[in-house]
Amino acid sequence: MIGTLWDVTKTHDVLETVTEPQTRTPERTSVERASRVRQLTRALAEAVTVRDVVNAAADYILPSFGASGLMLALVESDHLRAVGFTGYSKEFIERVTRMPAAEGLPIAGVLRDRTPAFVTSVEEYIERYPVTADLPAAGGKQAWAFLPLIASGRPVGSCVVSFTDPRQFTGEERNLLTALSGLIAQAMERARLYDREHTRSKELQRGLLPRALPCLPAVTAAARYLPAGKDMEVGGDWYDVISLSAGRVAIVIGDVMGHGVSEAVTMGRLRTAVRTLADLELPPDELLSHLNDLVSDLGDDFYATCLLLVYDPTRRP
Repeated sequence: MIGTLWDVTKTHDVLETVTEPQTRTPERTSVERASRVRQLTRALAEAVTVRDVVNAAADYILPSFGASGLMLALVESDHLRAVGFTGYSKEFIERVTRMPAAEGLPIAGVLRDRTPAFVTSVEEYIERYPVTADLPAAGGKQAWAFLPLIASGRPVGSCVVSFTDPRQFTGEERNLLTALSGLIAQAMERARLYDREHTRSKELQRGLLPRALPCLPAVTAAARYLPAGKDMEVGGDWYDVISLSAGRVAIVIGDVMGHGVSEAVTMGRLRTAVRTLADLELPPDELLSHLNDLVSDLGDDFYATCLLLVYDPTRRP
């Protein structure tokens, strides 16, 4: 069975493909392709997230081979999940991902056999995959490279590179696409591990932050938590609003330097410590002094900053 969970929101409604006019020599085409392959290799090495890998593949593979469509799907348990596509409608991808793998889907077959399949025409597709003979017309493609993604000797997923017109794949193109699928598989495996850790860190951080700010008679509190930049990693930032005696309110903003699960866990410890010390009605300077001792006990690898403000509505200037 193939699942339908989506990771990537970037899709291309219009795709510019590279045509090869008669004036373009094979030597020039080979040079341009080699340049794009080098760019793809560099982009895959720098890719951090699954979306980065999908974007790199779309940006460089499609123009390198004059392709008009691409889809990447990853293995999850015994399913394949589409994580990115271009040159197809969302409805078509959803239809394909709902079909059982046993029904002769080539993306499942190449992964099972661990061997790429190059299909040069609709007629060849229908002959090889008769159960899904209606898919070429539905997808608007007439030639395909179905590539298994294998990393560290195990299947990671499948990649489809498709073409608007029938085409013959040269030996060089077959070898190159097969080699590129290996690079994509390695990059995808790294990116998937990063995404998983990032998701766990994000969920942990959200769980350690206040679910809701308290309703207090003295003040109206509101908070908005946003990263400083795009695609920033999860870190140790936190905030809190604590009700004190006599209508006073403690407002806390803190940061554990660094990014990742360890920093998020440390943030949770410090936030709990601040709330515990605040319950003792300690003065702000004494509270932060105790907090500093706690950070020092964590070792030299940790560094944190904290701002503590106590608001007393009875003391107005």
